Amino acid sequence: MFEHLTVLAPGLLGGSLAMAAHELGLAKKITVWARRSDLAERCAQQSWCDQATHILHNAVAEADFIVICSPIDAIIELCRKITPYLAESAIVTDVGSTKGAITRECSKLLSEKAHFVGSHPMAGSEKSGLDHASAKLFRDKPCLITATPTTDGEALKKVHVFWQELGMIIHLLEPSEHDHIVASISHLPHLLASSLAAYLQGRSESATFVQCSGNGLKDTTRIAAGSPELWKSILLQNSDAILAETKGFSQTWEGLLSALKAKDEKALTQLLQSGKNFRDLLG
Repeated sequence: MFEHLTVLAPGLLGGSLAMAAHELGLAKKITVWARRSDLAERCAQQSWCDQATHILHNAVAEADFIVICSPIDAIIELCRKITPYLAESAIVTDVGSTKGAITRECSKLLSEKAHFVGSHPMAGSEKSGLDHASAKLFRDKPCLITATPTTDGEALKKVHVFWQELGMIIHLLEPSEHDHIVASISHLPHLLASSLAAYLQGRSESATFVQCSGNGLKDTTRIAAGSPELWKSILLQNSDAILAETKGFSQTWEGLLSALKAKDEKALTQLLQSGKNFRDLLG
């Protein structure tokens, strides 16, 4: 599909992407760039990596497809650094979980030379790093691709096909629409899980809570185990959309509290049933 794929930052997503692309034959050559030379050396020893380097311009100079898999707060800066070294008409995409600023700034940076198409594979985990990478990570998961009126049509098509070949289910969205959707289905849930876990951690009985808890608490707070540094950046970049979504959630929460206070069985049952109905849709 591509002559030369370069993956920038081989963590969970980057490593998994390189593994899957190799397994499926989506690129004739796969190069990996890692900020640390020891990680680059480790990647170079893997069967799914044809070349690895910690020198950024060497990694991208001949690539026709570059995927930026760094933490979200580094994506725009990496795009800025690679722009002078890109081949003419190269395609650049990313895996960031916010798209407004990233799509706007990266498209502007590349407009004279290459093409940017924003991507968000919804295939992460509370675990991070290359040790947890898997070629199967993307299969049957949603991938949200963002486009603007200035997005190159051919580049968009190639990025669409790439993620589809990895086994992903594609949804094409505008960047602002994307950010409001993920605020509701990803960022708000993480805040809720983290807030509950932080509240329990702060209680004097926290050790007893741990000893007595079952799968319900583990399931509810699982995503709170994600990297605080990573999630801090995500939440700050999408703060406007998250705050907008919390207004609606707060109304539902206040309705629940009111039903409890009034011992309103009907209202409480309706809310619980509504929640169950949506959860059942998730499978």
